[in-house]
Amino acid sequence: MTATTSRGRWRAVATLAATAMAAVGVAACGSSSSSSSSASHTTGTLASASSASAAVPSYITYTGGKAGAANPSLSPVEIGYVNDQGGSTVIAGTDPTTAAQMGVNWINKYAGGIDGHPLKLVTCFVKNAEAEGLTCAQQFLANPKINVISYGAMALGATTIDATVNGKKPIVEGVAINPPDNKTPNDYILFAAVPYIDYPWATFAKDYLHAKTAAILYPNQTGQLEVEQAVIDALKAEGIKYKLVGFDPNSTDVTGALEAAGATTADFINSNVATPSECLAFAKSTAELGISPSKILGLFQCQIPSIKSQYPGGDYPKWYYGVANDGAQYESDAEGKTYNAVFAAMGESSIAGDPWALVDFSQTLTIAKWMNAVGYANLSPATIEAQAKVFKGPLLFGPPEVACGKYPAAPGVCADGNAFFQYEGNGQFKLVAPWVETPPALQKQLGAKYITR
Repeated sequence: MTATTSRGRWRAVATLAATAMAAVGVAACGSSSSSSSSASHTTGTLASASSASAAVPSYITYTGGKAGAANPSLSPVEIGYVNDQGGSTVIAGTDPTTAAQMGVNWINKYAGGIDGHPLKLVTCFVKNAEAEGLTCAQQFLANPKINVISYGAMALGATTIDATVNGKKPIVEGVAINPPDNKTPNDYILFAAVPYIDYPWATFAKDYLHAKTAAILYPNQTGQLEVEQAVIDALKAEGIKYKLVGFDPNSTDVTGALEAAGATTADFINSNVATPSECLAFAKSTAELGISPSKILGLFQCQIPSIKSQYPGGDYPKWYYGVANDGAQYESDAEGKTYNAVFAAMGESSIAGDPWALVDFSQTLTIAKWMNAVGYANLSPATIEAQAKVFKGPLLFGPPEVACGKYPAAPGVCADGNAFFQYEGNGQFKLVAPWVETPPALQKQLGAKYITR
């Protein structure tokens, strides 16, 4: 799967830092398979998931729906949906919207809608400017049938929507790439949020690589240093010494930067690279220096089919990779087969490997879960928000536990972890760590209401 922007999928937002945005640290890009089994999720174990019909029952259970189609003659239940797409601002392209709509279509076809009423996605897109968010916010607020707002990949426009909605209707996000979202009243970020998505990298380095020293490299561009600051804060909390070095993003050789950062002797290397040229330069330079790939934690954006043959050895780097969801990485276990079978049944196999698609599909089914718990007759912003507040997970393809409000300064953040994989070659991934969270010492510094590892 090719990246939709110059910085790849979730990392793309780094280029918007000049407008008070920030970049997400990890993402999975490209369809892949794993030789390992996933952590337990709500889908359950299926004896066979080779067909779409076999894939249906577990998701019905998750949503709390009833098998069968919604009644098209009944009035629809509407969800306001917004994404950055259709213009010059492209964070993740159209995949989040496509997956959210697919979730709605699947619920209407297989899970009975909401008490028999069909679910409907009411879309509004921010194309070029922050101010466009005002139109979307006003549209959603003016529509009494919309009781909840769902975000796709939102950086531009999100701050304006947050301020305009101002808690009047709950906002649900999978991954928040706009830091102000973390503090927005009645905002629920289910999978991860900047900078909390970057903190677990240090926990992984300490617990799984037993690192005492780290080398951090980053492309010297607007917004990138801010991203690395989150990793630095986490490394400090884990007592890991580090060296930070920036490099020219247009360079085809980063050997000098690697040496300056002490990468040849460091126990852990944070490779903050995502574009094809950066990925190739980093992989070739580390190979030339004889640096073991088992010390490197990278981004899934470097697994771009168009450059696979250009890597040393003709395959993707055998680095570790982190991601805030894990379902899309599986094809060999029941969960992954279920996921892929559903996307195939709905005609969307081409986007199944995009983490934004997985997140927005899960997010849509979770909103439906809350609506079914409330019941059609009782739907309102307040009743849906009440469900969001008490939801503890497990989240479909997400963290085993959801804890909104864990961090007082970021009440919207409901999860702060990542799953970590190691690439074994030939398209195979090994799940190394199912869910790793922010370093306990940093959680304490951030005032977490309770500490988890």
